Amino acid sequence: ATDVTVVAGVGWRGATTVTAVTPARASSLVDVAVTTPTGTVTSSEAFRYGRAEPTIAGVSPSSGPLAGGTTITITGAELTGTTNVTVGGILATDVTVVNATTVTAVTPAHAAGVVAVALSTPGGAVSAAGAFTYADPPLAAAPTSAAVAAPTTTKTLPATGKTLPATGRWKVNFATNIIRVFFTRQQGTTYAITAQRNGKVRNGTCKQLGTTIRCGVKAPNGRWRITVTPRVNGKTGKAIVRVVRT
Repeated sequence: ATDVTVVAGVGWRGATTVTAVTPARASSLVDVAVTTPTGTVTSSEAFRYGRAEPTIAGVSPSSGPLAGGTTITITGAELTGTTNVTVGGILATDVTVVNATTVTAVTPAHAAGVVAVALSTPGGAVSAAGAFTYADPPLAAAPTSAAVAAPTTTKTLPATGKTLPATGRWKVNFATNIIRVFFTRQQGTTYAITAQRNGKVRNGTCKQLGTTIRCGVKAPNGRWRITVTPRVNGKTGKAIVRVVRT
């Protein structure tokens, strides 16, 4: 060092302070030594040239969708002054230095896979291999026809046209020959009604009335096989079948 100055002390202890100007040196942590007529004393790693290099201890969350948009929190040391963050080699956005040990950023879009998270500060750059995984969540399974509940009892409706005490409520209007069935609607389910006799098929309609489904079909002069069929996501459920005389 140059310009070494001993600051005069007071009393029997003598001088207790020395000043000096450091020489040039590459970025590093070095010892400081002082030599007097009575010997030399050294303080290990007492002075650092340049800024300390950053470190990454963890990244949370550790996974997110391929489209990006996940806010990640990077923890470590010496993160003050972070200038950029990359995830899988692509610059992240909205980089925020919370403090010397925490940085947040928003992930960019990326192909599926395990990637590194890296950042740069005035003290250097650091990369954490395999710190983040790009993966989209699995699609939810579509409901199957087995999940569609419907009554299956087959009965002959009497010519009186009165309501039967069964699941679903059946009525026949003998003036118009229209057969109707009422039952509670199931979420996400649509219904169709048909009347069949001697190879002839008549299609009716089903409408939602609040939480009730009303299906109706016109089937005059005779004995008809009535079928109400539920469907969920294109899958057919168990049908309601009745034999009805009009």
